[in-house]
Amino acid sequence: MTIYARALLSGAGAGGVPIAVAATSIGSGTTIHTAVASTSTQFDEVYLWANNIDTVDHLLTLAIGGSGAGNEVCNQVNIPANSPPIPILTGLSLQDSLAVTAAADVANKINITGHINTIR
Repeated sequence: MTIYARALLSGAGAGGVPIAVAATSIGSGTTIHTAVASTSTQFDEVYLWANNIDTVDHLLTLAIGGSGAGNEVCNQVNIPANSPPIPILTGLSLQDSLAVTAAADVANKINITGHINTIR
């Protein structure tokens, strides 16, 4: 029997506090979530939103499983100034302890919120 349950991102603060993207290089990206270790029938379905708390636009990059070429799922996506949460990842299924990391063109101006649906 498959079980679905909603959970917080592993990188979120207590109670789901937004994750400030402190990294300015995807090579040392801010960890947003690390997926379940399983490689069989267990998955984390990841949903992310980004908002910009600054008065100018900023660029965001997300990577899955590392910082090498081809791991980026969005490269330099513009997040508008003073934006509400904008969907940036909608239902990507991950496992095998893959990490979702983020970097921005300036530190601590883009926040990431979201959740996972655990599928077991």
